[in-house]
Amino acid sequence: MQTRTSSVNIEVIKGIDLTIEDGEFCVFVGPSGCGKSTLLRMIAGLEDITDGTFAIGRAIVGQPETFLFDEPLSNLDVELRVHMRTQISELHSRLKRTMIYVSHDQVEAMTLADKIVLLRGGKIEQVGSPRDLYERPQNLFAAQFIGAPKMNIFELEGDFSSLRERLRLPADAHYCGIRPDSFDIVADGDGILSATVRLVEYLGNACLVHAEIKGHDTIIIEQPVGTHLSPGNRISLSSGPDAVHVFSKDGCRID
Repeated sequence: MQTRTSSVNIEVIKGIDLTIEDGEFCVFVGPSGCGKSTLLRMIAGLEDITDGTFAIGRAIVGQPETFLFDEPLSNLDVELRVHMRTQISELHSRLKRTMIYVSHDQVEAMTLADKIVLLRGGKIEQVGSPRDLYERPQNLFAAQFIGAPKMNIFELEGDFSSLRERLRLPADAHYCGIRPDSFDIVADGDGILSATVRLVEYLGNACLVHAEIKGHDTIIIEQPVGTHLSPGNRISLSSGPDAVHVFSKDGCRID
């Protein structure tokens, strides 16, 4: 599929093969420029696309068979976004119509969708339920795009080569990923990694600990609010094998 700009052909959507079931709530998500709005417009044809809260009301009155939303909540403040997200979800439950929704916000995607289509560079990276994408990301891009804070990724070479044995990873594993909430802080010597605390962010319901590991960028660890840590503290980290995501050298998931 191609779209034309001036006299130059630019391939925006590349070999998309996608089935959306009747009555399904499908969300296209991905970084800016990934082709999600272009794909929506290709699906739309002559159908109207809803791109604002007032347009949502007009669309409901029209009772279309399929609702098409192009980031309708992007200009709203946080409180109103949450309210409208709930309203759209309830609307889908009531009308049981097919809804296709474009968003750059993964929270919208995770909370609204029956099916998420994750796009990058005009290609589909992964299709599945929110749980599928969060618990079984099929590549490094999906692993780091879905989930906030994003998954910590370690290349199993040099300083991190010992993780392969400690976590009992397969021989063809080249990267492993651990989500921030899958780390435990344990006694010195009992962990798989040692780190130095650089920053602690208090979020009310949790703390995000930014820590530095030798030979690695800063990682993020999510901890309960009762965790008392300060910059400069040394910590030992552990994680169970079941919480570790494993990827090959080309970034594909290994099960």
